[in-house]
Amino acid sequence: MKKPDKSAYYDPYSPTDRSSGSIAVSLLILVSFIAVMIAASVVYLNRWFGSAARELQTNRTHAELDVALVKLISHLASDPTPESDSLSDPVWSWIADTTSPRMTLVDVSSRIDPNWVRRDVFDLTGLRNLFSPDESVSGSPSAFLQQHRIDHGFYAAVSQGYGMLFSPKVIAAYLTPWGYANINLTDEFALQKLYEIRTGNQAASEVFHTEIQQLLRERQLVSEQGLRSFLGPDYDRLYPVVNALPWWNVHFLPALILREILAYPAYHVKDPQMKAQQILAIRTQSEISPDQLVQIIGLPSGHVIYQYLGTTTWFWKATIEINGTTLEAVICRLPPDFPSDSQGGGSSVAHFRVVSRRYSQ
Repeated sequence: MKKPDKSAYYDPYSPTDRSSGSIAVSLLILVSFIAVMIAASVVYLNRWFGSAARELQTNRTHAELDVALVKLISHLASDPTPESDSLSDPVWSWIADTTSPRMTLVDVSSRIDPNWVRRDVFDLTGLRNLFSPDESVSGSPSAFLQQHRIDHGFYAAVSQGYGMLFSPKVIAAYLTPWGYANINLTDEFALQKLYEIRTGNQAASEVFHTEIQQLLRERQLVSEQGLRSFLGPDYDRLYPVVNALPWWNVHFLPALILREILAYPAYHVKDPQMKAQQILAIRTQSEISPDQLVQIIGLPSGHVIYQYLGTTTWFWKATIEINGTTLEAVICRLPPDFPSDSQGGGSSVAHFRVVSRRYSQ
């Protein structure tokens, strides 16, 4: 295995900023006020300056889209069962009842993130069939994926970074660039490079890699509560990008991935296909709690399978359209301990942050 080089790597997250916190009601009021002021300006300037009026009209539409986004986030945060995100949450009935603007909401973290995934997730399951390598790929596709990350780093656009390994159809259905790097699941070399990016310390990243290898040899898991101690003084630079929270929400995880992870040979899930079918049936009718998920799968709560399978969605993509203009925004759910100095660490209330925003016509 080649060692990581010092070339520029994509950092999929901006540096952590505890001051920005979650969307507040005051922000909704402010954005609404700005939208009203822009609307008044458009009426006045449209008589005198055509181009300026068109620009202000665009700004007005963007402001209206922002107002709708803030309302959407507030409904996400109003979930009375924040430990589980499902189709039973209030946000879905609100979206269904909202005819204008038109909007959709999609879980974009309950997929495989090729920036982080280990080789054995493919090699030891039927997920190997997701690969469709082109002529530039030599040898094992999973080995190529691991080496490609070492050589070229991480990618925000899956098609750009990993299109030589996966078809557009597979990328759309099963892959995502939006996901936290669970310390117990992420590829060891990807963790090392991510550590170097976040801390700027290559020598320390090699020490960190050695510690990760020891965890792998001893088959030890780092708990979310023990993560601060394990990461030491670099915790604030790494968290929450590096955490120990479940990767995927079983309420929205594609059935293929759910079935294959439950059938992972080393986990010895009894009758995994039946368990998968049970989860798929329940999630269409009601919400699955963390305790209920443990009961269904039948393995102890500290088992590694619950590092993969949980009931929380960490990244959502909202699409909102007004008058032919569309806003696509990715909304990140912050882990409970992250906004501790501004929002109260450990709170049961979910907090969110917009991490990507794009307007288009």
